[in-house]
Amino acid sequence: MPAPRVPCPDCPLTFRSRRGVSIHWAHCHSHKLQRPRPPHSTFRYHPTLNATIIDDEDAIPLNPPPDEAVDDWYPFANSASFSFAEHAFQKTETSAPDLDTLFKILEAHYQQESIFSSAEEMYATIDSIQHGDAPWESFSFHFMGPLARDDPQWKHAPYTVHCRNTQTVVHNMLNNKEFDGKFDYIPFQAYTGPQKRRVSNLMSGDGVYQKANEIAADQNTHGSMVVPIIGGSDKTTVSVATGHQEFHPFYLSLGNIDNSLRRAHRDAILPKGLARCRGYRRIPIIPETVIPHVHYSGS
Repeated sequence: MPAPRVPCPDCPLTFRSRRGVSIHWAHCHSHKLQRPRPPHSTFRYHPTLNATIIDDEDAIPLNPPPDEAVDDWYPFANSASFSFAEHAFQKTETSAPDLDTLFKILEAHYQQESIFSSAEEMYATIDSIQHGDAPWESFSFHFMGPLARDDPQWKHAPYTVHCRNTQTVVHNMLNNKEFDGKFDYIPFQAYTGPQKRRVSNLMSGDGVYQKANEIAADQNTHGSMVVPIIGGSDKTTVSVATGHQEFHPFYLSLGNIDNSLRRAHRDAILPKGLARCRGYRRIPIIPETVIPHVHYSGS
């Protein structure tokens, strides 16, 4: 006598077990499931810090006509000098001595000044570009308090910090066209019903809204855009890449950016600084354990 089979509730097929019915239904009939719709939300935006678009002192109407194209290659003299610098510096990575030789040949051939007088001038022109990435800077510091012989090593050691200008990094992020449509310009409160708040990101929370109220007490800020800055540190990536060196990076992001962009590799999170911190031990290292040894196991 054949074993009884389990029928599918939505079609004539039968199966040997309920598990088979479940797998079949998930693949063939799950589209019939009525998924609940997300609740309708109403939004209350901040009335005064509303990110008004302005040009100098006057407000710009929505959807203004595009600006006229400007043929400005500053700080380069013209498009030819820009193209040469881009090709030599970025594409071929020509060395400074070879560049100096090339500039002398061009100057002798054309009997006039070359595109650049030297590699140093070309590098200085590239460094003076105002657009693009924020340059890195470095500074060192050390403990400035009173010192004693038995103080821990970290008090005697210098520390170097590599960092970028926060304002420049934030401005570059605000100019990123990849964020269009995924960026909240105004703090808001979302409601799915009477007295039912829905908090989905930083700009919809109470903290940013309350801070906007404090800023709005100054009437000169009305029409401005609130830009919360998020900072954090994650040593894991650097440790894995450098063999557990004591490097501590500091990352920066904007609270206006939608959560879907933070893992999309669109510069929603950028490194702001990097510091190397020396390890500190309360108990001195045993001399015998400083020298590495290789141990072979029989297994």
